[in-house]
Amino acid sequence: MRLNMKTLVPIILSLSIQPAFAIGPILIDAAVVGSAQSPMIEPQQFQFDVGQEYLLVIDNDSADSIAFNIGNFGQKVSTISVYGTSSMTQDAMVINGNTKLQWQFTPKEAGEFTYYASNTSLNKRGSDGKIVVKQLEVAKPIVTAESDPQTTIKEDINIAKKKKRHLRD
Repeated sequence: MRLNMKTLVPIILSLSIQPAFAIGPILIDAAVVGSAQSPMIEPQQFQFDVGQEYLLVIDNDSADSIAFNIGNFGQKVSTISVYGTSSMTQDAMVINGNTKLQWQFTPKEAGEFTYYASNTSLNKRGSDGKIVVKQLEVAKPIVTAESDPQTTIKEDINIAKKKKRHLRD
């Protein structure tokens, strides 16, 4: 089977405008670090894409329960599941000592948010981290005379008319 440019270009264009999202959630590993006086979540910055599903796993190897305070970010996501938290609100999740938090979610809106970790028993807070959610821009296809279906149809009609005239002559 031989493909010509009229067939190949629309196929290539249709492949190039597919969303660049992974199938299933993207795994993000994080950990509670720092002291009981100043707990932190590493990495200090997370970057997510609107509409992409994520599985955030936070290891808490310390003996202290740590609150993962996410502020307004919790209102801008669709939570699919949460495991490993003893308490959860719209803006924070408690990660008990020597456990893991598993949070599966999909961001709904672009924006920048701050988060921080705090020691629930000492009421001590670590430094702020940053969450950046971006809206992916889908590449727009480049339409040429060869790839434009209307142009192709018009060309086919003109060729048919010429053949018909040629047969009459």
